[in-house]
Amino acid sequence: MHKLNNSFSGIMRNCRQFVQSLIVFTFFLFSTYLAVGQDYFSLLGASNLSGGTATTDVWSANNNQAGLAFQEPFISVAFDYQNRFLMKSLDQTSFAISHKSKSGGFGLSFNSFGIETFNTKKVTLSYGKSFGSKFSFGLGLDYINIFQSELYGSKNLFTFEMGMMAKPTEKFNIGAHVFNPIRAKIDDYSGETMPVILNLGVRWQATNQFNITADIMNDVVNQINISARGEYLIREIIFVRLGVVHNQNLSYTFGVGLHLGDFYIDFSNRLHPVLGQSPGVSIRYDFIQ
Repeated sequence: MHKLNNSFSGIMRNCRQFVQSLIVFTFFLFSTYLAVGQDYFSLLGASNLSGGTATTDVWSANNNQAGLAFQEPFISVAFDYQNRFLMKSLDQTSFAISHKSKSGGFGLSFNSFGIETFNTKKVTLSYGKSFGSKFSFGLGLDYINIFQSELYGSKNLFTFEMGMMAKPTEKFNIGAHVFNPIRAKIDDYSGETMPVILNLGVRWQATNQFNITADIMNDVVNQINISARGEYLIREIIFVRLGVVHNQNLSYTFGVGLHLGDFYIDFSNRLHPVLGQSPGVSIRYDFIQ
């Protein structure tokens, strides 16, 4: 009986050690993922989930500053929320405002990714200038704050991004954008830098009711991300969107948008074959002069 009790105690002790080790490993894995997976740059806006480098709207303040030059509203404001893989720790909240003037388009965007203990915040001041009716150039100045728990502290970084946009025809846009071409350093000791991210996109307004966008994104280190999306206008106020995103896996995107005068609301979702769904919503209001 004594041996049986000792054996049972040993099993329980091993089980406790295993559970403790599993908790520590899970925390370490999750923390590492957040630390190296900080979202320094991503396309914002629920309607741009599968491509927005060649799109001209208020989110050009972040996605491609050259698009601000071709934006139509006098002033536009927008808010976006995305819940990646239904995990609170991967929430992304964004805000943007843009202003169209005779001297060009001005924009300001704010993006926050993560939770209180692991997060990245990005503020971008943008300007876009057209050269004729078919070409524009844009520049964005970035302030980025990276917080990786009390242990690693906070980092404040400055970098910039720039983009170009061409309109060969009224219905076809080509956009190119680069984020962080100077490879801003995160840590001087290790030499770690933020990634250089390159985007190339097209948008084709096939008919008054249907358009197609496609993007290629490459962060120089990881695999190329390819996305494409079709958008169809139903009954003047309802948009339906279907798209695909291919990185290491093929994800599917879909969404619905409502156009109510100068007010827009967009719902989106991305279905990953392994990690699940990532719902999002955006609201936007245009002030027409």
